[in-house]
Amino acid sequence: MDEPTRNALRALFGYSAGGFLSAPPGIDGSAGLGIAGVTGVARPRGEWDVAASASAPGLLGDELTFVAVADGTLVVDGEVPEGAAGPLADAVEQYLQPPYRAAALRKEGDVWAVAAARVTVLELESVDGDTLEVARVGEGVTFSVDGVASLAPLEVRRVLDAYEGDVAVTADRIDGTTWVAEIWHL
Repeated sequence: MDEPTRNALRALFGYSAGGFLSAPPGIDGSAGLGIAGVTGVARPRGEWDVAASASAPGLLGDELTFVAVADGTLVVDGEVPEGAAGPLADAVEQYLQPPYRAAALRKEGDVWAVAAARVTVLELESVDGDTLEVARVGEGVTFSVDGVASLAPLEVRRVLDAYEGDVAVTADRIDGTTWVAEIWHL
């Protein structure tokens, strides 16, 4: 798990020190100015669609990331016993159906905090490498794999064809021919 994700999860689940009173005072000196739920200011949408907790007794370590694909398969980053991440996925899936990417931190004992966000999953057989970037602006298409530019395979051009107008796609291979993608309309 990268450091920005780890820090975001720690803040989301209350690992950071200070709590409510650690926020700087507002312009009028009140501790609650601008804090969601205190003054009516909406909570900003973070990078997570769901946050939950679950007991997962079979998991080792203190953090875990995984992707749940549409058929319910969990692609786990790292070595975990078969089915051990299932309770985390079950907690997420009470609110969010696959596909999604999740990150979890051990809270205490067997209790884990897990956060998840919707993702787009692509099946690409003709692409070698671990990361790809493809964009269409007007009639022009640019494509690179692991930072090396090349011609976009027909399979990747079909991904672009699913979207109207100018679009950019970045994707990371998670397993075999399965990729997790982010799509931006330009």
